[in-house]
Amino acid sequence: MGIDYHIELDRHYYSVPYRYARAQVDVRFTATTVEVFQKGERIASHPRSFGRHQIITRSEHQNRPWAVHHTATRPNAVQPVPGLELSQEATLAVQQRDLAVYDALLQEERP
Repeated sequence: MGIDYHIELDRHYYSVPYRYARAQVDVRFTATTVEVFQKGERIASHPRSFGRHQIITRSEHQNRPWAVHHTATRPNAVQPVPGLELSQEATLAVQQRDLAVYDALLQEERP
């Protein structure tokens, strides 16, 4: 795991408690859930997302003094859903688009 306390799964980033930054962890995932374990203990659980290059950060995983800076530098960070319990299974609606849409967007951004 990197120094920013997120693990990467299929080009998507999920937070773990900041005290585990740089720790070696195990990741278990299903079609609906991502779970992170350290020495056999579950330290994080997230609904699985199939978006690319997205960041899911739970507020309770953040080191508070650093959290303000972290969120400001990662404006696309997804905040946790209030009231979502770790034991609940969540269904995520994912919009599917043809890759040509993204290619066209990239062409518009290039000078």
